[in-house]
Amino acid sequence: MSRDSLVEKYNERHEGVDYFYTTCHNNGCWDATCLIKCGIKDGKVVSIEPDDSVNAGIAREDDDENAVQTGMLQARACPMGHAWRQELYSENRLLYPMKRVGEKGSGRGHFERISWDEALDTIAEKMRVMAKENPDHPWLYYCYYVAFESSDFPFASYMPGTITGWGDHSTSGSAAAEDFHLGVRLTDCLIKGTSDAYPGFEAPDLLNSKLVVLWGFDPMVSWFGMVPYYMKLAQERGCKFILIDPVYNVSAEVLGAQWIPIRPGTDTAFGLAVAHVLYTEDLYDHDYVAKWVEPDGFEEWRKYIVGEVDGVVHDPEWAEPITGIPAE
Repeated sequence: MSRDSLVEKYNERHEGVDYFYTTCHNNGCWDATCLIKCGIKDGKVVSIEPDDSVNAGIAREDDDENAVQTGMLQARACPMGHAWRQELYSENRLLYPMKRVGEKGSGRGHFERISWDEALDTIAEKMRVMAKENPDHPWLYYCYYVAFESSDFPFASYMPGTITGWGDHSTSGSAAAEDFHLGVRLTDCLIKGTSDAYPGFEAPDLLNSKLVVLWGFDPMVSWFGMVPYYMKLAQERGCKFILIDPVYNVSAEVLGAQWIPIRPGTDTAFGLAVAHVLYTEDLYDHDYVAKWVEPDGFEEWRKYIVGEVDGVVHDPEWAEPITGIPAE
């Protein structure tokens, strides 16, 4: 098949297609949502393409070291972002409430469609029964989003038997560190304009890294825009990567990572063993700890790690049969 015939064939596929620009709906990267170009034909999304409205007509970004160092690149959607068209029209997508008929378990029951009124009434009645039977014991957990000063279930606190947890999705760790160490809440700065200080992670800083540990993480597939691009650039410039995950994933292959397979659900044991090595081999940053870490808590944690609390030494030899990772 000639080049011209191929071009003609694919041009026919795009006849009658209208384009509009929107942000990715798939991955929830609320702090750096990628702009995408969607093709619409006969009322359906037929294509999802990278944005072509930014930096149009200039030289390729990777030929411009200044653009690389300053992060002036397009935020291109990751594979998950490009895949939400299939998800949107998937035959398995739930479009209405379903109720189990029969028992749990494969082949022991099935689901039937019910009305929204029946679904809401069923849930409300179940909640009333549980609140009456367990008024003093938590049976419903809901999350309070500190950054947004809101809850995913605002009426929960008025019901007996409920308990809330602090958390801001995947940003909790970094948000807490920035708040405790720097006295600045990045999310408040971005959303409320409370400060002109913008601490936090910037993708170009990966170029300064010598080692990156991916713990249960597949950024080549599931992280937004420029971060995977910078990870690949960092790897090309000598940065090493380690993946701790039960699965050898795409990122391990693309980044040439050392893969450390771990038994699912044993991450805490692995973390305790790492802490034991840091303590006993004196590998932690003393200046950092002296400046930022509460000393009594630090010592209490050390005693637990080395076995002075319950007699259990949480060293690599202890963790090996749990995690499946060799102590060495």
